[in-house]
Amino acid sequence: MRRVSFINTEPSEREYFDEYDNYNETSLWFFMIYILRTFVPFCLALQVGPFECQESVDLYIELIGRPSFNDSIFFPITCKDYSKMESFWPVQLKEAENKNCYRDYVALRMSIIKSIGFSSGSIIGGVLSDLRIITFYSAIVWNISAWILVFLTNRHFIEIWYILVVASCSVVSVVTYVTFGEIASKRTRLLSAYTIPSYVVGDYLIRHLSKVLLVWKYLLIFIAATNSIMIFACWYTPESPRWLLNKNKKEQAYKQLSEISGLVYELKQRDDAPENNISMGYGKVFWKMLSFMVRRKLKCFLIICLSMSIASLHYTFAKTKAIIHYFDKVDPTSLATAAEGIGYLFLLPIYIFLGKRCGLFFIFVMQTCEALMAILLPDTKTYYNVFSMITGVAGLLLIWLYFLDLFPTFLRASAMSCSFCIFGVATACSTIVFSKVLDQFQFYIAFLVAGLLGTTVLMLPPAHNQDLSNLKLT
Repeated sequence: MRRVSFINTEPSEREYFDEYDNYNETSLWFFMIYILRTFVPFCLALQVGPFECQESVDLYIELIGRPSFNDSIFFPITCKDYSKMESFWPVQLKEAENKNCYRDYVALRMSIIKSIGFSSGSIIGGVLSDLRIITFYSAIVWNISAWILVFLTNRHFIEIWYILVVASCSVVSVVTYVTFGEIASKRTRLLSAYTIPSYVVGDYLIRHLSKVLLVWKYLLIFIAATNSIMIFACWYTPESPRWLLNKNKKEQAYKQLSEISGLVYELKQRDDAPENNISMGYGKVFWKMLSFMVRRKLKCFLIICLSMSIASLHYTFAKTKAIIHYFDKVDPTSLATAAEGIGYLFLLPIYIFLGKRCGLFFIFVMQTCEALMAILLPDTKTYYNVFSMITGVAGLLLIWLYFLDLFPTFLRASAMSCSFCIFGVATACSTIVFSKVLDQFQFYIAFLVAGLLGTTVLMLPPAHNQDLSNLKLT
């Protein structure tokens, strides 16, 4: 190794990141961080998958017994054997022997419970994101909770504990996504979005494992054992260099640069250097963050959150419809998985040729056209569901990439937590709307208007191939 000294003046952050990106983009270390990040959505899919596919839902029903529709506290439930697809029954539903009724009930109920855990975990992750060590402790809570879930047999205890498991998953998801996005350079930041497709792999795996592990407890043991890798992943993943410099932890930032470059960087101390490492109380930091958001980023925040809401509702409603409506016809998770996979591929040409802002505008125009076609040509409603998943996935990924660019380091994880929270709320709304009386024509009119509102993304600033903002609170 050779020693490098910055002699005359302290290097600027741009000089640091030029040097950092030069080594980071081609290092095996960065590839290792990418692999570890892909385990987060993979393990999340394993954790929530048992309540979303036919075979594992049957195992769950065998464990807790058939649920009583009379005690449904979340929503009225539909049964396809008693009514048409678009007709929904009230809370007091007759007992039915048909398995699909119970599957629908469990899938919809657990979807609501999952959304509660996902939204609450996102908020916790955003509030505590300034303490990046929160990911390691959340991974431990996640794993311990998953093991406790193995031994629970009471339905109410399972549902309460499931909220805790999903909440800890959500904390890890939010903070690790932001951390990886900050570690990546502007040329490799697209990989942040492509850590998420591992969710499809986990979804596919749990669906087939539920056909082999025919006991609910054995299935959860496998999931808890696999999730143990998240403890190592969160421990090994380093702090973001942008976060370190934003917190004036320069020695740690240059130590990280030394590790990936094989060089030793030495900062010469200056007697006249100003003291920047001024600590502020957490309350004061939160107030300054809020003030900055209101004064400088409120317009961007409201527009991107509106876009997130529209894309989330398109995707979650289409996926819920695929899981519930096609239980008797085809394997619903295969249909949903195929549409999601196409959505991830669809993102690539949009990102390359249109960028984030124009790409989102194009996607919302497509969603408007899809709703218009479903209104004018009723026979295309099945295709509408498939295309909603494809454009919904691509839109969500572009929005999550846009969140990284729009906000500075001290605000980035908190803003990202709002997007994950919106996704969780959209899941709950889709489930509730799905289970209530809703005229098909009104539904497509609502999504037609939503697609038109989504075109407001053109009011966002351009953010394609730009460095992330690293403003500091003073």
